[in-house]
Amino acid sequence: MSISLVFGNNLRILSGLRGNVSAVARDIDINRVQYNRFLNGESFPKPAVLKSLCEYFGVDARIYVEPLSKEQIAKAMSHVSGGPLTQTAEEIPLDMNIGGLDCNVPQSQLPDGLHLIWRLAFSNNTDAVVLMLQVKTVGNVRTCKGYEVAPTFQSNTAIYGRNGREFSGIVTRASDGFSLMYSKRSPSFFLGTCFFEGTQNHGDDLFYGFATLHRGEKPGMRRVSRAVFQLLPPTMAGVLPYARKKGVLPLDVVPKRIAALLQRDIR
Repeated sequence: MSISLVFGNNLRILSGLRGNVSAVARDIDINRVQYNRFLNGESFPKPAVLKSLCEYFGVDARIYVEPLSKEQIAKAMSHVSGGPLTQTAEEIPLDMNIGGLDCNVPQSQLPDGLHLIWRLAFSNNTDAVVLMLQVKTVGNVRTCKGYEVAPTFQSNTAIYGRNGREFSGIVTRASDGFSLMYSKRSPSFFLGTCFFEGTQNHGDDLFYGFATLHRGEKPGMRRVSRAVFQLLPPTMAGVLPYARKKGVLPLDVVPKRIAALLQRDIR
């Protein structure tokens, strides 16, 4: 592999630890177009820029010429995220499982792509919430990312704008299905989980399960609700009709087979 490609690949891995390329470019005040040239091996940074990159990621100038080792990635992750307690799904080393969790849910069961999660509203029994979720494989880790629907938030738009609504996490194997574990953008004390049965016995595209929200009790609010995971077609043309369904919907307009599952008792 050429030196330019080695450096570009190293920088791509390091940028992934931060979460996204735009965040890195913004943090160290580099033009995004120029940063993309570094990532693609089309150019090298000047010494001052290289110094900024090394200090930002906690690495040395060997990233110019040598592929990153596992130890360097782990050190950079801790440096960027402030330590392991503030890791997000996008800051996990590519060959690492979290606390022994198996993140290798097979593609045959849950393919990468855009899918839907339907669940009962946590605040009432008459509405359903529909979220679009992206499942993406990063190394050996299955990650997930999505946005809470805007109508579920009634107040401060500075807190509940696009960034405030974003959540991300991991997909893990369960003994008889798969689970999602996700949180809001760091730093956050928000944690949600979902479990779905491993067999699509409610149709070729549906997994059945439940969603939980980790928080204290609130009058009139539930913390566990029925949920359905719906696999969407792999093409954008197939996804677009479903993308328009995102939001809060009355149960009587939810597809009947999904509404019936959402109204089942939880045991």
